[in-house]
Amino acid sequence: MKLPILHRRHLPALRSIVLRGGPWKLGFAILGAALLMARGTAQPAVHLQQQTLAVTGGPTEVPCLLPAGETRWTAAGSPYILPSTIPSDPSACAPFPPAAESEPLSPPGVVVGDKSRLVIDGSQGPVQIFSHGAGIYVAGGELQTIGTGADNSVTFDAEPDVASWDGIRIAADTNRQGDASLSYVSIQHALTGINITSGATSSPDDSHYGLTVQNSGIVVSYFDGIDALNTPIAITGQRDGRFGTLNNIGSFGIRASFDNRAPAIPAGGLALKVQNMTFGSSVPFAEKDCPPLQPCAAGTIGNDAIQATFVDHAAQPALINHNDFFRAGSYGVELLNPSNPQMLDNTFHCNGTGSPDPKVSCSSNVPNKFPPIYLSNATVDLESNVKDNAGYNDGLEAIVFNGRVTSQTFSWKTASTTTNKPLGYLLNGGLNMTGGVFRVPHDGVVKVQGGSLNLTGVTLDASDSGSKTFTSLRDATAGIDAGCSVFVQVCSPPLPLPAGDWGGIKLVGSGANATIDHANIRYATVGITVANGAMSSPSAAAPTAITAPAADGPGFGLVVSNSAIGPTFADGIVALDTPIALLANIFTCPTTSCSGSSPIGNRGVDADFSGVGPLNGGLKLAGNHFDGSVNEAIRASGLSGQLSGSVLLGPQPVSLRGNIIQAAGAFGINLQGAVRPTLRDNDITGSGTGPVRYSAVYLNGLTAGDFNSPGSVTPPSADPAVIWGNTGKGNGLNAIVFHGSTAGTSSTPRSLNWQTVGASGLLGYIVDGDLTVNGPLTLNAGAYAPILAGTITVSGGGLNANAAIVTSLKAQAPGMRSCGSVFVPRLSGICPAPRAGDWGGFVLDPGQVNTLTASELRYPRAGITMNKPPATPALTNLLLAQTSISNTVGNGITTQSPLSVTQGAFSNLGGRGLAIDLSAAGSGAELTVDRAVISGTGLEGIAATGLKDQTVSVGGVRVD
Repeated sequence: MKLPILHRRHLPALRSIVLRGGPWKLGFAILGAALLMARGTAQPAVHLQQQTLAVTGGPTEVPCLLPAGETRWTAAGSPYILPSTIPSDPSACAPFPPAAESEPLSPPGVVVGDKSRLVIDGSQGPVQIFSHGAGIYVAGGELQTIGTGADNSVTFDAEPDVASWDGIRIAADTNRQGDASLSYVSIQHALTGINITSGATSSPDDSHYGLTVQNSGIVVSYFDGIDALNTPIAITGQRDGRFGTLNNIGSFGIRASFDNRAPAIPAGGLALKVQNMTFGSSVPFAEKDCPPLQPCAAGTIGNDAIQATFVDHAAQPALINHNDFFRAGSYGVELLNPSNPQMLDNTFHCNGTGSPDPKVSCSSNVPNKFPPIYLSNATVDLESNVKDNAGYNDGLEAIVFNGRVTSQTFSWKTASTTTNKPLGYLLNGGLNMTGGVFRVPHDGVVKVQGGSLNLTGVTLDASDSGSKTFTSLRDATAGIDAGCSVFVQVCSPPLPLPAGDWGGIKLVGSGANATIDHANIRYATVGITVANGAMSSPSAAAPTAITAPAADGPGFGLVVSNSAIGPTFADGIVALDTPIALLANIFTCPTTSCSGSSPIGNRGVDADFSGVGPLNGGLKLAGNHFDGSVNEAIRASGLSGQLSGSVLLGPQPVSLRGNIIQAAGAFGINLQGAVRPTLRDNDITGSGTGPVRYSAVYLNGLTAGDFNSPGSVTPPSADPAVIWGNTGKGNGLNAIVFHGSTAGTSSTPRSLNWQTVGASGLLGYIVDGDLTVNGPLTLNAGAYAPILAGTITVSGGGLNANAAIVTSLKAQAPGMRSCGSVFVPRLSGICPAPRAGDWGGFVLDPGQVNTLTASELRYPRAGITMNKPPATPALTNLLLAQTSISNTVGNGITTQSPLSVTQGAFSNLGGRGLAIDLSAAGSGAELTVDRAVISGTGLEGIAATGLKDQTVSVGGVRVD
């Protein structure tokens, strides 16, 4: 027998009970009120006096308490009439309390107690249940439908004298957990269609669920369609818009919540199963004039179609497959703390749009639009278990999520408004992934709000030559516009956006590596961080192969090329104990201006190798452009000197070539502990010019630095490790400041030709500590060599100074103002005056010819020191002509080797002018002092010993 289409009379005034449910989320009480006022317009309900009924013995009045044992309702007693909840009615039942209130002392509604079982049997024909207000309260008992089908359905509805009824509530008592299995049931005009809180884990139709609802329809519920707490439920249909629907729901279609009191989910079961259902569209089972899923069947869901909250990391799986979602007011599906949910082949139409009448139009200018799917704090396999979900005209056409991705290979899908395409992704928090491959293909846009891409042991493959963008969710210039959404509630975010809108890309742990080409990384706190990562990128034959392997991949765990990074709140790229190669990138803002003072909020690149020995390719930067940073553009520390126990580990390879640096707030380049670095053809301008000035380049603790041309290196090399061709202009100190040692050995010395600091062009040299020159040191005519604190030791070659000045860095010279720099800070706002002992002086090689002509040495601790000659008879290898030494703490010259001084002046010396001991020089050693002026010495002007058998000539000398 087919259930005829039934119609109700015009409704009476609303009764007060419909207002007892409390406010609805996001103001959807307006929708519920509209449903109450216009009930029957979208989904006509049944009125007893207008029914065309089968021949039965009904109507049957139902008492408030069903007897123990089984009560069976059939077509023979249909319709069944439930009492009212009006206190003045002597036959009334207690109303259901609102969800936030405790249960009354006496059970409300028509009670199915723990010793009772209500069976609604449709085998003889359709069964109708009408209520004057009371609901059915399964208090530890059981509710089941049997014998139902498309033609033998069960209908629950309100009588025409009331606007609504209390629905079905299933709870536990002290003896038993209530459960229910319903099929081919229509529940209309309830406050909440079904509410279950019993915690039951089985029911008559399925031993895995406390509630099963099959091929049924819930329409015009003023609050929720189905509300479940700590109870596994299964809601299934036929995906035909008729059998299996929830429509015209005031708040949530299905709301399932689990907390720490929830029972364990039975093996083989699910916490939530929703399959082949239709939300926001329905027709009555027997409707013929309105085909399913057509405009005449359209309805709405006030808030989420499905909302489920799970215990974080609990085994509470969910399956939401093959469903159609229409016109939900907020999310189509919202899952909080889901653990490996399955969501396959769902379609979403016009959800979360904010449209005042989504049945007519999905377009809206209202903020707080919603995506069709939201997964918060999720643990999810987006490749296998959440896929083939499509959206059409939804508020924010995307799967928005945060949490952990468990896919071994995860390929990013970019959100777009294109229909007939699987939903792409947006992040409103962090993405966490451990192991495997994360691929971002060409044209990929990864938009993130607040969180970071936390990739532990992951291969990040963004290697193909197409453009990719990693940016803030608020960035309207890339990908889908998330403005006017629940996540970006302003429709026009500020331009330019502030840096730090999201955390950045973080690669951590053994195996973590990335190959990134043609990417834009915008508005992050730190653009890219790699810590303790891989020594190389996977080869083409590896299971985690990079799509387009980089040429530098075998030598580096991070390879970034042809990319734009910035603005960032802190560093552009940070590398900890991981070899990195950065090639032809730009560190800048994506627009003509930044929200901050510089595109990079701290350092452009900060590489720290302090915990390891040599790491494959080490540090390589070539052809990068830095448009401004608050601190250094490039800093690398821990490049050598690391210990493993007592064993000294080798240094890191360093190659910085062809980089352009502008407006760095501190040093343009700062290398700490570099050993034989390649530092070529870099250009630094306008850097280190703040209240404390910095040099363009600082080589702190340089070892074996080769300051010679690339062509001079033997054997020839395509990329020789030299410091050469670096230029600058307008820097705080337009110089390379360094200390340590230069390249060369006793057998293969390498020269250092001094470069004087100038206003532009090649960067000049400043020494800020001890320096060993392993080869000839040449200071050509006009050379100006400022030194601070250290001693210059020349070994394996001689010193050749011609019309040069070697002096304290504290002495101010035109074009080289050191006062106020990080090396010569002001003292109480005053520039410190140069003084004796500001630097150590020269220690020269007695086996090499050392000549100083028309030169000056100022403010050393000791002017020149030379030890005994390596062989005798010794040649005269220290020759000074028209050269002056002044303002020393100790002697002007201290030598154990032959000496020639012609003219020149020695003044303001704390020790002797000349201190000579030729006792180890062999016979015939020469001492010549001709027309020198010696004044203001603390001790003797000339003190010479060991002169027996030596050739001595002292003439025309004036000692004051």
